[in-house]
Amino acid sequence: LLRLSWAHQRLGDIDRHKELALLAGHRAIDAHDEDVLVEAAITRSSYGLAGIADPDTAELLELALARLPPRADALRARLLAARAFYLVNYEGRGDEARRASLDALTLARHAGDDDALGEVLAGRLFVLLAGSDVLGQSSTLDELRALVPRLRRGEDFDAAIHRQLAPLDQCLEQERERNR
Repeated sequence: LLRLSWAHQRLGDIDRHKELALLAGHRAIDAHDEDVLVEAAITRSSYGLAGIADPDTAELLELALARLPPRADALRARLLAARAFYLVNYEGRGDEARRASLDALTLARHAGDDDALGEVLAGRLFVLLAGSDVLGQSSTLDELRALVPRLRRGEDFDAAIHRQLAPLDQCLEQERERNR
């Protein structure tokens, strides 16, 4: 179901993508498969109309967070980053999103999982960008750049990072020029 969801996402059929991710999440709950539940929740939350709350997505994220075992810091970090994205993008709750993304960053660093840390840093950039936090973006960007060579990543991650890095570089350079 997750693979079908991802296929629909690539085709631009976001409604079907989200529907299948939700179904995968519910089946993962029934099967007690926390790994698939985490992926389904993250997948479901990754696309949505800005400013339109999605109770099914919010619930799936909360269920996934509640069902994780205590020592699953990397998975919890990824879920918190997805929740931060949800909060800022779907519901416009910037302060809460910044706190969630900071909690995700702390957990990802503690977990020592470079891939989770990369995902969390990329999500934090989005949250900080939404709040126009230029200094926070700059330090997050520097940390992510240093981490990128160590990541096991695919085309989607590379494309997402470059979509974020290019405009941020330009904005940060303009900000530096203004401050000179």
